[in-house]
Amino acid sequence: MSSITQRLARLFGQGATEQKAFTLTSPEAFGLFGGLPARSGVTVTSSTALRVPAVAAAVGLISEACGNLPFKLHDRDTREPQKDHPAYELIHGEANPWTSTEELREHLTRDALLTG
Repeated sequence: MSSITQRLARLFGQGATEQKAFTLTSPEAFGLFGGLPARSGVTVTSSTALRVPAVAAAVGLISEACGNLPFKLHDRDTREPQKDHPAYELIHGEANPWTSTEELREHLTRDALLTG
């Protein structure tokens, strides 16, 4: 009878130790948190990259330029502007009471540049 209870216990995870694929401090975990170790051993993340003035200037220049570009929705077939599309107000009005459309596009571009 004990073998049946032992099998049931193993079936429901009792008495078995969990095997982790890797620990949070292992190099394999860096990809989960947005940083990969470089050959030099220094981990570069978006926040550490922005500490370099050239990177911060380039990201700012690109994201601000994209935020100021005109943005329109068009029908794929007729190429007519889509003013009744649900996203029209988001890209032409305000994203929310404290964020303009230009700021939203700028932040989205900055996030895409820094995190992929």
